[in-house]
Amino acid sequence: MKITNLELQGQFIVALGELAITKTNTKVAYNAAKTIKSANAAIEVFNAAKKALVETRCVMDANGKPKTENVTVTDALGKESVQNHYVFPTPEVKAEVESLIGQLSNQEIDLDVFSVTLDELGSVEITPLMMMGLKDFIKES
Repeated sequence: MKITNLELQGQFIVALGELAITKTNTKVAYNAAKTIKSANAAIEVFNAAKKALVETRCVMDANGKPKTENVTVTDALGKESVQNHYVFPTPEVKAEVESLIGQLSNQEIDLDVFSVTLDELGSVEITPLMMMGLKDFIKES
């Protein structure tokens, strides 16, 4: 299945996670488990590439480790939280890294998906939001 890294780590993996905790028949459970394994492997590849992008461009501390700083961030609901952010030598380098991460996030990958049909789902109860998130995991019968 063609999917971007952003889509994979958003709706798709969330919907798969919801399906993983839902009682299903053996075929659905087996195919979901294989798809989750495939998705997790793709996420590991993305995270390694993202880490390499950041750590080759950020400031290093005296021990050669990436330097970080605590930053207070306010979310859309006004809730504040403290996050650990990498330190970059200049705002331009930070902007370049953010742009490269954006490109990586929007990169389309081929994900091995072991789909099931609507008939195979049988009486499994899923929400419309879950159905949308599962994309090509569920095929029409």
